[in-house]
Amino acid sequence: MPISSTLAHVNSLLDGASIPGNAGVRLESFISAPDPETTQKNPHAYVWASKGPEKRNSGKRNTPPAGAPQPTPASTNSGFKILNHNLEIYLTWFNDNRDPQINASFPLVVDLVMNILRCCKMPMDLVDPATGINCQLINLGEVLNYEYVPTRSTASQRMQRNDALITAPVEEWIQA
Repeated sequence: MPISSTLAHVNSLLDGASIPGNAGVRLESFISAPDPETTQKNPHAYVWASKGPEKRNSGKRNTPPAGAPQPTPASTNSGFKILNHNLEIYLTWFNDNRDPQINASFPLVVDLVMNILRCCKMPMDLVDPATGINCQLINLGEVLNYEYVPTRSTASQRMQRNDALITAPVEEWIQA
Protein backbone atom coordinates (compact mmCIF):
# COMPACT_ATOMS: atom_id res chain seq x y z
CA MET A 1 0.00 0.00 0.00
CA PRO A 2 2.76 2.50 -0.77
CA ILE A 3 0.31 4.93 -2.42
CA SER A 4 -1.73 5.06 0.77
CA SER A 5 1.26 5.68 3.05
CA THR A 6 2.65 8.37 0.72
CA LEU A 7 -0.70 10.20 0.62
CA ALA A 8 -1.04 9.93 4.40
CA HIS A 9 2.46 11.38 4.91
CA VAL A 10 1.87 14.38 2.64
CA ASN A 11 -1.56 14.93 4.18
CA SER A 12 0.00 15.00 7.67
CA LEU A 13 2.57 17.58 6.51
CA LEU A 14 -0.15 19.97 5.31
CA ASP A 15 -3.03 19.52 7.76
CA GLY A 16 -3.23 22.28 10.35
CA ALA A 17 -0.55 24.53 8.87
CA SER A 18 -1.04 28.21 9.80
CA ILE A 19 -1.69 30.50 6.86
CA PRO A 20 0.42 33.66 7.06
CA GLY A 21 -1.46 36.96 6.89
CA ASN A 22 -4.79 35.65 8.23
CA ALA A 23 -4.83 35.29 12.03
CA GLY A 24 -6.44 32.03 13.08
CA VAL A 25 -6.81 30.58 9.58
CA ARG A 26 -5.37 27.10 9.17
CA LEU A 27 -5.07 24.78 6.20
CA GLU A 28 -7.30 21.71 6.42
CA SER A 29 -5.98 18.77 4.38
CA PHE A 30 -7.93 15.71 3.25
CA ILE A 31 -7.39 12.58 1.21
CA SER A 32 -11.13 11.98 0.87
CA ALA A 33 -13.07 15.22 0.53
CA PRO A 34 -15.92 15.87 2.98
CA ASP A 35 -19.37 16.07 1.42
CA PRO A 36 -20.91 18.49 0.67
CA GLU A 37 -18.02 20.81 -0.04
CA THR A 38 -19.55 24.17 -0.90
CA THR A 39 -18.23 26.60 1.71
CA GLN A 40 -15.52 26.55 4.33
CA LYS A 41 -13.86 28.94 6.72
CA ASN A 42 -10.36 27.60 6.19
CA PRO A 43 -8.56 26.81 2.93
CA HIS A 44 -8.69 23.13 2.02
CA ALA A 45 -6.11 20.87 0.39
CA TYR A 46 -7.00 17.54 -1.22
CA VAL A 47 -4.05 15.18 -1.63
CA TRP A 48 -4.42 12.64 -4.44
CA ALA A 49 -2.15 10.54 -6.61
CA SER A 50 -3.12 10.78 -10.27
CA LYS A 51 -0.81 8.26 -11.94
CA GLY A 52 2.65 6.81 -11.72
CA PRO A 53 4.87 4.06 -13.07
CA GLU A 54 6.54 1.32 -11.06
CA LYS A 55 9.85 -0.27 -12.01
CA ARG A 56 12.37 -2.69 -10.54
CA ASN A 57 15.93 -1.64 -9.80
CA SER A 58 18.37 -4.43 -10.61
CA GLY A 59 18.90 -6.74 -7.71
CA LYS A 60 18.22 -10.24 -6.56
CA ARG A 61 14.57 -11.14 -7.05
CA ASN A 62 12.54 -12.37 -4.15
CA THR A 63 11.80 -16.11 -4.18
CA PRO A 64 8.74 -17.08 -2.15
CA PRO A 65 9.09 -20.03 0.22
CA ALA A 66 7.92 -23.40 -1.11
CA GLY A 67 4.17 -23.82 -0.81
CA ALA A 68 3.59 -20.17 0.13
CA PRO A 69 0.44 -18.57 -1.28
CA GLN A 70 0.87 -15.64 -3.67
CA PRO A 71 1.49 -12.79 -3.09
CA THR A 72 4.16 -13.12 -0.42
CA PRO A 73 6.00 -10.31 1.36
CA ALA A 74 9.43 -9.48 0.04
CA SER A 75 12.48 -10.66 1.89
CA THR A 76 15.21 -8.22 2.87
CA ASN A 77 17.64 -9.62 0.29
CA SER A 78 15.51 -8.77 -2.73
CA GLY A 79 15.78 -5.85 -5.16
CA PHE A 80 14.09 -2.47 -4.90
CA LYS A 81 10.87 -1.37 -6.54
CA ILE A 82 10.81 2.30 -7.50
CA LEU A 83 7.43 4.00 -7.63
CA ASN A 84 7.07 7.45 -9.14
CA HIS A 85 3.93 9.03 -7.72
CA ASN A 86 2.54 12.12 -9.37
CA LEU A 87 0.79 13.78 -6.45
CA GLU A 88 -1.86 16.36 -7.14
CA ILE A 89 -2.75 18.73 -4.35
CA TYR A 90 -5.94 20.63 -5.09
CA LEU A 91 -6.37 23.81 -3.09
CA THR A 92 -9.70 25.55 -2.67
CA TRP A 93 -10.88 28.37 -0.45
CA PHE A 94 -14.10 30.32 -0.18
CA ASN A 95 -12.73 33.62 1.09
CA ASP A 96 -14.82 36.57 2.27
CA ASN A 97 -14.60 39.35 -0.30
CA ARG A 98 -14.16 41.87 2.54
CA ASP A 99 -10.77 40.37 3.41
CA PRO A 100 -8.40 43.38 3.58
CA GLN A 101 -5.62 41.21 2.10
CA ILE A 102 -7.76 39.59 -0.60
CA ASN A 103 -5.11 40.12 -3.29
CA ALA A 104 -2.51 38.21 -1.26
CA SER A 105 -4.49 35.75 0.87
CA PHE A 106 -4.85 32.85 -1.56
CA PRO A 107 -1.39 33.24 -3.14
CA LEU A 108 -0.08 32.90 0.44
CA VAL A 109 -1.92 29.56 0.71
CA VAL A 110 -0.29 28.33 -2.52
CA ASP A 111 3.13 29.56 -1.35
CA LEU A 112 2.71 27.91 2.06
CA VAL A 113 1.92 24.49 0.59
CA MET A 114 4.82 24.68 -1.83
CA ASN A 115 7.18 25.78 0.96
CA ILE A 116 6.08 22.89 3.22
CA LEU A 117 6.81 20.43 0.42
CA ARG A 118 10.11 22.02 -0.63
CA CYS A 119 11.42 22.14 2.97
CA CYS A 120 10.20 18.79 4.34
CA LYS A 121 12.71 16.18 5.53
CA MET A 122 14.08 14.03 2.73
CA PRO A 123 14.69 11.17 2.45
CA MET A 124 11.84 10.04 4.69
CA ASP A 125 11.45 6.49 5.98
CA LEU A 126 7.86 5.27 6.20
CA VAL A 127 6.23 2.04 7.30
CA ASP A 128 2.97 1.19 5.60
CA PRO A 129 0.44 0.53 8.40
CA ALA A 130 -1.60 -1.94 6.32
CA THR A 131 1.26 -4.20 5.19
CA GLY A 132 4.23 -3.37 7.42
CA ILE A 133 6.33 -2.73 4.29
CA ASN A 134 9.22 -0.31 4.80
CA CYS A 135 9.62 2.33 2.15
CA GLN A 136 11.55 5.51 1.66
CA LEU A 137 10.38 8.73 0.01
CA ILE A 138 13.28 10.17 -1.93
CA ASN A 139 12.57 13.51 -3.57
CA LEU A 140 9.31 15.12 -2.47
CA GLY A 141 9.50 18.86 -3.11
CA GLU A 142 12.38 18.69 -5.60
CA VAL A 143 10.10 19.55 -8.52
CA LEU A 144 6.84 21.43 -8.00
CA ASN A 145 4.38 22.89 -10.48
CA TYR A 146 1.36 25.02 -9.80
CA GLU A 147 -1.68 26.13 -11.72
CA TYR A 148 -3.66 29.01 -10.31
CA VAL A 149 -7.09 29.49 -11.88
CA PRO A 150 -9.04 32.76 -11.88
CA THR A 151 -11.08 33.66 -8.81
CA ARG A 152 -14.84 33.13 -9.12
CA SER A 153 -17.66 34.66 -7.15
CA THR A 154 -20.28 32.49 -5.46
CA ALA A 155 -24.01 32.99 -6.03
CA SER A 156 -24.27 35.42 -3.10
CA GLN A 157 -21.19 37.31 -4.34
CA ARG A 158 -20.06 37.73 -0.71
CA MET A 159 -17.56 34.93 -1.04
CA GLN A 160 -14.92 34.35 -3.65
CA ARG A 161 -13.84 30.87 -4.60
CA ASN A 162 -10.10 30.42 -5.16
CA ASP A 163 -8.66 27.26 -6.68
CA ALA A 164 -5.16 26.04 -7.50
CA LEU A 165 -3.46 22.77 -8.34
CA ILE A 166 0.04 21.88 -7.19
CA THR A 167 1.69 18.84 -8.73
CA ALA A 168 4.48 17.23 -6.75
CA PRO A 169 6.24 14.20 -8.17
CA VAL A 170 7.81 11.98 -5.52
CA GLU A 171 9.93 8.86 -5.84
CA GLU A 172 9.37 6.03 -3.40
CA TRP A 173 11.62 3.01 -2.97
CA ILE A 174 10.42 -0.24 -1.44
CA GLN A 175 12.33 -3.46 -1.06
CA ALA A 176 10.51 -6.09 -3.12
